[in-house]
Amino acid sequence: MRQAARAGAAILVLDPRPVALPMPFRHFPILPQEIGSVFESALGLAENAPATGAEAAAEVKGRLAESRRPVILCGTDIVPASLPATAAMGASHLKASGKAAGLCYLLPGPNAVGAALFTEGAHTVDGMVKEIEAGRIRALVVVEMDLFHACPDRARLEKALDRLELLVVVDYIDQPTVHRANVFLPSGTVFEAGGIFVNQEGRAQEIRPAFKGGIPLSQITGGGHPPREFTSGVPGADPVPAWAVIAALAGEGQASPTPLGGLFPTLAALDACRPFPEAGVLLDSALGLTVRIPPPPEADAAGIDGAFELILTGQTFGTEELSAHSPCLRAAEAPPRAVMHEADAAALGLSDGDLIAIEGVSGRLSLPLRTVQNMAPGVLVIPRHRRLRWQVLGEGRRWLEKKRIRRG
Repeated sequence: MRQAARAGAAILVLDPRPVALPMPFRHFPILPQEIGSVFESALGLAENAPATGAEAAAEVKGRLAESRRPVILCGTDIVPASLPATAAMGASHLKASGKAAGLCYLLPGPNAVGAALFTEGAHTVDGMVKEIEAGRIRALVVVEMDLFHACPDRARLEKALDRLELLVVVDYIDQPTVHRANVFLPSGTVFEAGGIFVNQEGRAQEIRPAFKGGIPLSQITGGGHPPREFTSGVPGADPVPAWAVIAALAGEGQASPTPLGGLFPTLAALDACRPFPEAGVLLDSALGLTVRIPPPPEADAAGIDGAFELILTGQTFGTEELSAHSPCLRAAEAPPRAVMHEADAAALGLSDGDLIAIEGVSGRLSLPLRTVQNMAPGVLVIPRHRRLRWQVLGEGRRWLEKKRIRRG
């Protein structure tokens, strides 16, 4: 985007949140459920845009008419489930009109496409907890996942884990689920073990092992002879790839990963591409690999009287799950704050800097308030910050009654 702006491109942002970018841009703070209709109106595919989005629709329409190579960047985290399809329809419409249009989706996390390829149906932590409570799950193997990261009811999850007869955790970071394990098995990171990641373009790229964990002899001996002494370590307890741990638990004892086609027939095409070229392999129709990500449950698009639309979002530092374990990045974190339009705050008798308490679905969240003008009214933005128990508010977009917010 910055390169395009330097070349003279206009950057238009339709987003309910306050936005800051390292380039000139025009921001239209409109509600998530209005973005699609504003875009369709700008393309001439809908008669009228919402009154709050009329200016945005007119500006987008004018800029698209001037542009020869328009590019649509569509988020997937806070928007309605229908918006990615609307973006694709818009790109097709622009191409049909003779423009060299581009489309890029911003997915919610690294390797999101790769995860979707291995997903059959929607599995949630909440659904797993219900199965444990019903006695249908008595043993659990958790592989490189923090069950507490997205669970809204921590107390309920803790009680469910206590009911298990066996909890095995395989991981390479120190996260809460590790401390509840009956058996902990250390795994190697992707940079120690290698693996395949699929980027936002849908291109599979192979990561080769770059580092093997361990203490260099130079640090142990100071340059002398290696020590000749017995140790209390358990032989064979060094971290290994997660797939190798699972294979050993299953009694397979494999020395190499199972071919992808042996796990999912649709991925057999990737086995034929080994070794991967440096640029990776594009997962397009030529390989026969397609991904359909089921849409998340929609909140009431019409809104609820006397309620804010709650947006749980990320920020540059402090919210991404793995980077939250990096001490050197914590120095760059901004303090977590709730963000609200100045007019909304005034109506509730709140001011910038106030400490507010929010009653969630499974507990209370307290944090400072920041009030701004460059965001959509009727929206409350809260970061998924490592220092906040934001999980008590519930995952995804939802409506939060204003009476649940007070100073204190």
